Amino acid sequence: MSESIIEVFHSAFGDRFKHVANVTCEGLDQAFHDTNSIQHHWSENDNVEAIGKLARSTSVDDFLNVDGVWYIVASFGFDEVSLDDEFEITLYNDDRDERYYETHTLRNLIETSEYTPTVA
Repeated sequence: MSESIIEVFHSAFGDRFKHVANVTCEGLDQAFHDTNSIQHHWSENDNVEAIGKLARSTSVDDFLNVDGVWYIVASFGFDEVSLDDEFEITLYNDDRDERYYETHTLRNLIETSEYTPTVA
């Protein structure tokens, strides 16, 4: 498999959907691995372009985009998703002491974020 740029988005654990990294690698497994802090923070990996402030490690319910094909991180592996699939997102109030849920399509999450596609 040839290298491509995989865009990584966090939305789990009360995060608003946001683009956190571009990873130049050969597949989803490597992108997941390289955006997890193991011996150092993942933003220090040579093949990772961190976007914005330092973010947590990638986890279940986060999203990856490979050339316009979207995936959600599952408990085991990755599931391909469409722009019109609905997801229940867990959010917290500003003090993070109250949790609430919203249902959004992936398309809505993208449109209401500050995301600008890296790959045309």
